Amino acid sequence: MIEMRRHKDIVAFRRDLELPTAFHAQNLEVAEISEELWQSLIPTKLSDSNAVQMPLEQTDSEVFAAAEEWLHENNPDVQSGSVPFGIRSLTLNVTQICNLHCTYCAAGGDGTYGDAVKRISIEKTLPQIKFFMEKLSPGQSFHISFIGGEPLLYPEAIQMIGEHAAQIAASRKIPLSFKVTTNGTLFTDRVLAILKTLKAHVVVSIDGPAEINDRVRPQKNKQPITEKIIQGIRMLAQDKLFLGSLGLHGVFNKNNMEIEKAYEFYLGLGVDWFEFTYAVDEHDFELNQEYMKKMKSIAEKAWATGGERELRKISNFDHFFKILDSQRRVENHCGSGKSLVVVDARNRIYGCPWAVGKSQEQMGQDTQLDMSKFEALKESLIEKNDCGSCWARYLCGGGCMFIHQGRTGNKHKKDPEFCERTRFLVSLSIMYYKRSREASQNYEV
Repeated sequence: MIEMRRHKDIVAFRRDLELPTAFHAQNLEVAEISEELWQSLIPTKLSDSNAVQMPLEQTDSEVFAAAEEWLHENNPDVQSGSVPFGIRSLTLNVTQICNLHCTYCAAGGDGTYGDAVKRISIEKTLPQIKFFMEKLSPGQSFHISFIGGEPLLYPEAIQMIGEHAAQIAASRKIPLSFKVTTNGTLFTDRVLAILKTLKAHVVVSIDGPAEINDRVRPQKNKQPITEKIIQGIRMLAQDKLFLGSLGLHGVFNKNNMEIEKAYEFYLGLGVDWFEFTYAVDEHDFELNQEYMKKMKSIAEKAWATGGERELRKISNFDHFFKILDSQRRVENHCGSGKSLVVVDARNRIYGCPWAVGKSQEQMGQDTQLDMSKFEALKESLIEKNDCGSCWARYLCGGGCMFIHQGRTGNKHKKDPEFCERTRFLVSLSIMYYKRSREASQNYEV
């Protein structure tokens, strides 16, 4: 799909007859390289993370010297992505029940995480919010993400928690943001008023048009629901200027790999962005290849329609554009246990949404933290997951511990399909990034 060549921390990509695009793994630099340098690099594959280098007989050549010169340059703009401990993001399971029964649900199969709790305790949650926010200094930001189950089964909790957090933020001069992830079946004028008051970022989970979504995300009574979801999305889209943003999230697996249909469907709903997620519990080589092929297809369609602007509506690519623009390395795939914690509907604390309900993963209760659990997550995931030779390490950050564990039985033993899939999305992003940044420095030899 993409031809690749490499020399140590320099990797280059080519599609068709395009000029090759190279990426400096340490410096996060993207550049066009000469045909001569491209031919001198060693062919490699997306599935291979091992570092390779030009043969010894080339060490006296000008091409080798040019590659080595770039390789050893120090980019003064690149920043460390080390995440110091300090909880700045809180994910709240305001319910652990759901009115849908999605075929691929990773939250216990029914949104409950194996423990059906209708409503989080407001009396216990407000002190937790205060506990974490009061540890921040003025100017440090704080983010609260509301999930479920289905969080809009309990909109009062979102409103009360949001108002409480806003009061603390105002008194301590802390920038505050909110996100609500919902199945989109429960939008009402009252719910919309709450979301607008919080200026929340709203994510609606929908996997495609009705013939797909009603099949993979059915109601428990088996009745179709997608048309109602579409009505709610359109209602939100009319008022999205009063929201933080409005996005759509689809999950794709062996029961639904209709990514192109979903993309065309999403385009007609007037939202800000879309995300196409490969199911976290899906481990299938051929399906992984199909996912990559279809992501390449929608990237081509987006670019042909509107260049960078349209491509970056697909958050899978926008994520890597932001990293390249910021010149900040990613040293941890997520903030699990470092900057992020999850609070379930019983006010138990975890490092990851998918860890909820697993007693061995619990990291605290109410405002009591088990610091030994946090200490275990202190080290960079790039180091713990042995990613030092992977050229994409500072754009990936070591990968998802939950996905790794589901495939290999060990959080720090990598899922090879996840790695290949991530490197593919990174390589596509780099090539489109080069197209968008024609002022990038060229390295000609």
